[in-house]
Amino acid sequence: IVDVDACAEPSTRVKRNADDPTLIPPGYVGVVTNKANDPLAGEERGIQQQVLQPGIYFLNPEEKRIDIVSIGYSETSLSVEARKSAGERTGASVTATASPTDLGDRLGTSTADDPLYTPGKGIEFPSSDGFPIHLDYTAIWGVLPEQAPNIVRQFGTLKDVEHKVILPQIESICRLHGSRRGAVDLLVGGTREQFQNETSAELERVLTSKNLS
Repeated sequence: IVDVDACAEPSTRVKRNADDPTLIPPGYVGVVTNKANDPLAGEERGIQQQVLQPGIYFLNPEEKRIDIVSIGYSETSLSVEARKSAGERTGASVTATASPTDLGDRLGTSTADDPLYTPGKGIEFPSSDGFPIHLDYTAIWGVLPEQAPNIVRQFGTLKDVEHKVILPQIESICRLHGSRRGAVDLLVGGTREQFQNETSAELERVLTSKNLS
């Protein structure tokens, strides 16, 4: 038997005093992990599919662990960071940077003063005709309450989901589909929209297969 004041969940990721009960704020759910079988409640050891809704819970930390998971949608963005060129110009969200002649002639613009880009920012890949493409991408993704237990079971935290799934998939999908198209196709007209639709549909398919929205 443990005094109620001692029933504070140590792994709760919400700021609180050491002796407070488990608090699940609005916009979150609690994923319950039983540390032992509970025959009286009919619960087995491990992560439970039934989540705790927002509220205050007095729980025995020797019996249960609670992971508090944000419900709803998050934004993950990869953004190009342009450094000023000699001509003091900055770059657009998607641009080809490598030829002052051929590509500039085809687009009807001069690329002699195209900006330099910070390495590792945004997505970079060669087009099918050999021009470096720098691309911004934003993904809106999230989890529903019934998906939260699987998040904890398979990945750990939402930050783990972002780093292990969202960011790698964005880069992989954009490079795969983008490298099949010419530079002009990625910059103008309906072909650019086709590329955007292709990458969006593929990302949605991958996330759905991993029980993400």
